[in-house]
Amino acid sequence: MPQAHASHIALAEDLCSRATIPVTATLALKLAHLVLVWKERKQARAILRTMESHRLDDIGLNFEQVYLEANKPFWRS
Repeated sequence: MPQAHASHIALAEDLCSRATIPVTATLALKLAHLVLVWKERKQARAILRTMESHRLDDIGLNFEQVYLEANKPFWRS
C-alpha cells in the first residue's frame, strides 16, 4: 500500500474512533475509509492478475490462489 494511502486510512480510522466529532462526520469518514480500502483491493488484485509466475513463487502463491483472489469483487475481503 502506498505511504500516502496508508496515512489517509490511518487518519480516517483515528478520527472515527474519537467521540467528539458529529455523527455525520463519523459516517462520512467511515465511507471514505471504505472507498479507500476498496480502491486498494481493486489495485492489488489487478497487479496479481498480471504478475509473472516467478514473482508469484517469491510470495508463495500458486495460480489457483491468484485466480481466486484476483477474481473476487472489490467489496469482498
